[in-house]
Amino acid sequence: MAEEWIVRVQGKEYGPVDIDTLREWRDEGRLLPPNQARRADVDPAAAAASAEEALWTTAAKIPGLFESVDDSERRTSDVSLPRRGFGQILSETWRVYRRGFFQFFYLTLLVALPSICAQLSGAAIGASPGMNADLRTLIAAMFTFCMVLLSLAAWPAFIAGIQLVTAEMAVGRKARISALVQEIRKVWPRVALLCIFVYGAYIFWTALPLAIIWMIMSGPLSLLSMCLVLVVLAF
Repeated sequence: MAEEWIVRVQGKEYGPVDIDTLREWRDEGRLLPPNQARRADVDPAAAAASAEEALWTTAAKIPGLFESVDDSERRTSDVSLPRRGFGQILSETWRVYRRGFFQFFYLTLLVALPSICAQLSGAAIGASPGMNADLRTLIAAMFTFCMVLLSLAAWPAFIAGIQLVTAEMAVGRKARISALVQEIRKVWPRVALLCIFVYGAYIFWTALPLAIIWMIMSGPLSLLSMCLVLVVLAF
């Protein structure tokens, strides 16, 4: 039988629950290391008043719940990961995808719905070229613009979410939506900056060759322009 615990948070006792539930409460921020905890198989009523305080410990001392960074890093460095073949990678991918299908589906909707709404409203505006710039047209244009911005803002959340879900599913843990949203909020600024850098570099290195082609086709080049083109192309 799995070991069960009772925790005391703000004067209220919760449990008995197993270690997996405690980890979920920890990830959701409902359980902190200083919170009191005791084993569920020990009845405090049967103990003397002087010994009752000894029954309670802190959640930080529950084995496998809160671990120090040093212990975690030491355990990670000691583990040697086996090499995987292509078939094993496909099998592991299918297992993660099957277990986290709904989480992946919700994350996809996070990006797809604003994009679809923007395309539909934009198509409705473009389908009526003779439409007057009245209030309805202005509202439709503003809605399309807001959906585009929402889709761009949701893209880093989608990228962070699929990695977090994959990491949880790969080790056999359930990816709770509430805990997932909290983790995404923490890493969203860093992922957004990374997206700006990656896609900005992609757009820049796509536009630069086009600019060079336009320079070559627009007329004769000077020696300085030729050297600049060669340096840019070499880079």
